[in-house]
Amino acid sequence: MSEQYTPGPWRAINITGVWIVGRDDGHLLTKIPAGSIDAEANARLIAAAPDLLDALERLVHLAECNTSPGPNTLTQARAAIAKVGQR
Repeated sequence: MSEQYTPGPWRAINITGVWIVGRDDGHLLTKIPAGSIDAEANARLIAAAPDLLDALERLVHLAECNTSPGPNTLTQARAAIAKVGQR
């Protein structure tokens, strides 16, 4: 991937009615007002973006090599999906 983005991990936390998405080192990515019905879901999706991208890149690589994903790759993909829904 040629585009650059802020390296993860990213987290979403609710602070006084605003969802903050950023890194633990204080690097802020975005703020989402918590008043919207979708605010939490959007914040979690944004926070999971680096994990989702990494999992998709691994799965695409395996598919291009005609190789089945191993348990570690599937575990990583499931963890990224779960981060979005906090399941």
